[in-house]
Amino acid sequence: MLASIFSLNVIQTALELGCIYALVALALFLSYSILNIADLSTDGCFTLGCAVACQVALTGHPFLALLAAMAAGVCSGFVTAFLQTRVMETKNIMMLKNTLQFFICGRHF
Repeated sequence: MLASIFSLNVIQTALELGCIYALVALALFLSYSILNIADLSTDGCFTLGCAVACQVALTGHPFLALLAAMAAGVCSGFVTAFLQTRVMETKNIMMLKNTLQFFICGRHF
């Protein structure tokens, strides 16, 4: 019973996900060490890219899904960078960010 839980397939999947999430953690570390702010848009851009890739792959274009995922992640990063550097230099940073997240995601963080 226990041998079936720790099969080679489960260990391989866990290592693949760990390596992917290590890249996200590295991106968070780099943005925090360079900008001295916690830029948490990295995981949001990563998730947006995954969602776009799934939708495009379901339409029957798996190679185009990779390009679309990268483009969506880049666009999301540019929007977040613009909001952080140009627009969010006021005292109401958190209020504006929470309002945008509420309208985009439909929930309040």
